[in-house]
This record gives sequence, C-alpha cells and structure tokens, in this order.
Amino acid sequence: MTKPVGNGRRSTRLILGSLAVAVATWGFLGWFGLPDQTDSGAAHSVTWHRTSIVVGFCFLLFPVTAYYRRQVTATRLLTLAGIGLSVAFIPGPELNDVSFQWFADMLSLLFVMLGLGLLLNFSLAFPDRRDWLSSKLRVFLLYLPPLLAWALAVFYSLSVLIPAVIGSYALLVLWFVITGWLRSTREMRQRLALNEMLAGALLGGLPWAVAVVTDHVAGSDVLPGQSWYFASLVLIPVLWANSAGLSRV
Repeated sequence: MTKPVGNGRRSTRLILGSLAVAVATWGFLGWFGLPDQTDSGAAHSVTWHRTSIVVGFCFLLFPVTAYYRRQVTATRLLTLAGIGLSVAFIPGPELNDVSFQWFADMLSLLFVMLGLGLLLNFSLAFPDRRDWLSSKLRVFLLYLPPLLAWALAVFYSLSVLIPAVIGSYALLVLWFVITGWLRSTREMRQRLALNEMLAGALLGGLPWAVAVVTDHVAGSDVLPGQSWYFASLVLIPVLWANSAGLSRV
C-alpha cells in the first residue's frame, strides 16, 4: 500500500521542526549562559558572542520559514543546511562535565560538517538540478569529505582537514551559485530572485573570506573591525531563503 504523500510531508515537517527547536534551545542556553560584563574586554566578548548567536539564528530561522511556506526540495535542503551551519555560530552553554562537553563539541562539529555537504547539495539542486545529482553515489560523495574530516577529528584528534574542507566547500558553493546564475534566463532571475541570491553570496561571503585569509596570513586582526566581518554572512540565509522559497521544485 502506497504511503500517503501528506503523511511523509508531515513527518518531514516534524523532524525539521524538532531539529530547529533543539538548536534554538541550545542557542538560548548559550545566550543566557554568557558571563557577566565585568569589564570592557568581557563586554566586547559577550557582545561578539551574542552577535554570533544572532547570525546562527538567522541561518536557522529564515530557511525554516521558507520551508514551511513552500515545501519543495530546494527549501528542504537549505533548511537542513541552515540547521547544521547555525551550530557553527551558536556555541551553546559551557558544560561542567568534561566528557559531556567533548560529546557536545563533536556533535556540533558533525552538524556543521553535514551542513556543508547539504549546502553544496543545495547549490547543485537550485535553481536548476545539475546532472551530478542523477547518481546516488555521486550525491553520497558530496558528504564524504566532511564526514571523513569529522571522523579524523573525533577518533584520531586530527583536525587539520576541517579548515581545508570548510574553505574548499565554501569556494565550490560560490562557484555553483555563480554558474547557476549564469546558466539561468532573465525570467528565472526575476522569478526566483537569483540576482539577490548572488548578491547575498558575494556581499555575505567575501568580507568573511577576507577576514579569514587576513587572519591566517597576518596572524592577527589588522583590518578595522576585522573580527566582526563574519556578521556579513547573515545576508546568505536571508536572501537565499527568499529565493528558495520561490522555487517550485
């Protein structure tokens, strides 16, 4: 007997909603668990962390809202990616037990690594589906490098692949967003707000990339307000969720 489509959609909504609530709860615990602002240095740190949490909530809430508005493949993939990547900005509370803290950190890292794979999957599925996704094996390969990097970090304490995977996946996603825009027609760009999506990728991602590269080369913050450049990433979930929410597939 064929399972009703409506039941499958309700199950997906329940799973995505539960994950979003769990991450949001973790974020609120982290927000209220920050130390008191006893001096200017602590005040700056608390403000920075709360800004990071706000960015994380944007990655979480805007895609979820788009999915509940229009339940299609594009919004589902972006929502799952947003849930995973939001954890990178939502530190959560500090746990007293060392073992629990290690488990929480490794679980958070797993969410982030899966989020990278899902974001790359999304960039291959929207605005039009690429041939790469026609094979289940090739879809699995999208997630293999992040999972391998996570496994090496967890079981062998080798975290050297983590920044390499993050950087390469960020570049791949940007590449597929740009090429997807170039492949699209003028009508598609207007209907799916692809111009705004491209602007979100460039204006949201480039300041963060400049800050990361500068910090790696110089070893410290040398640009004005460099430690806050990551906040530009908020444009990605806001504008991408708007575009995905206009998709019919």
